[in-house]
Amino acid sequence: MPLTFVDLYGSAGLALLVGEDVNDSATSTALQRVLNDALVKWTGGRFYWNKRSHDYTSSSSPALATVNTSTMNVPTTSTAAFDQPYRLGYRDTGRWQEVELVEDDEWLLRSATRTSDAGEPRFARLIQTTSAVQLELNLPLSQQWIDRVGTMTLEYFIVPTRMTNSTEEPACPDSLRPHLVTLAVGGAGCCGVLL
Repeated sequence: MPLTFVDLYGSAGLALLVGEDVNDSATSTALQRVLNDALVKWTGGRFYWNKRSHDYTSSSSPALATVNTSTMNVPTTSTAAFDQPYRLGYRDTGRWQEVELVEDDEWLLRSATRTSDAGEPRFARLIQTTSAVQLELNLPLSQQWIDRVGTMTLEYFIVPTRMTNSTEEPACPDSLRPHLVTLAVGGAGCCGVLL
């Protein structure tokens, strides 16, 4: 059975190693904070367990850009925040077509965002609006491209989120979960005092 949040910070986990009473609410809260700090610090990054994929279609949320628009929101959920893209592309007649992710300086040289330039995207960049992170394509999507392809795939990495529910499982492999307790001990003080 996989280790859950309470297994990691509780009486057989972090509380045992630092000699704290998990039944005290202030101590329990401190143990949870320290374990979550270790989770975010040591399991974040470009690891396979943080990799996700989203297919943009006309009915997905977020959806594929409509005709003559060139921006799409990146996926977000209540339990996972977008961190960084891995790759973007689509299948055209069965073959993977990469949409190269470029930096802003290269973007300025390659983009053509007028609706009269609509076609199939070859390059994209990330932009931040006041309310969302978006992918901006170098060309607005043409109706012909949407009819022919219909799906664009974004593979990306997420930021590990802090656990709040005792039965939650960390977003890392089972084999690494006991090591979170060891790493969290460094965030706890010695002699029964939590930092």
